[in-house]
Amino acid sequence: MNVVRTTYERDQLAAEKFDCLWVFVAERTKPGPLKGSLLQWIDWKMRGILSQFILQDKSTKSTTFIPTMRRFPVPFLAIEREKMDWEAFRNNCEGLRLKKLLFVCETENILGRLETEAKKHAFQLFPEEIKLTCESPG
Repeated sequence: MNVVRTTYERDQLAAEKFDCLWVFVAERTKPGPLKGSLLQWIDWKMRGILSQFILQDKSTKSTTFIPTMRRFPVPFLAIEREKMDWEAFRNNCEGLRLKKLLFVCETENILGRLETEAKKHAFQLFPEEIKLTCESPG
């Protein structure tokens, strides 16, 4: 499994083929806007689904998979709250045959932690590649 930290602009999402766009949102004590224009654009393209996820019950610990309905050239949008269950992640990737993923992290802290953890979990077949990105607000 190849783990690469990179930067992405919204125009680049259409240029590269991913099996899943995996979004990690920061925990919040009160509602607030998504950080960064890339996440805000993803939320806009998905008609507010990320904002709704942030406002919903916080007891949801598992990954939420949402079909993109061709709003992106990616079949699925997966949403996580900061922490990753790596065993469930591996099972999801194997079950859905996800080989190439883009992780979009709301904060640098999430990105750094995920990059370290992903490199520790060198899975055999799925996924083959994970690209991680975080856009600073603005």
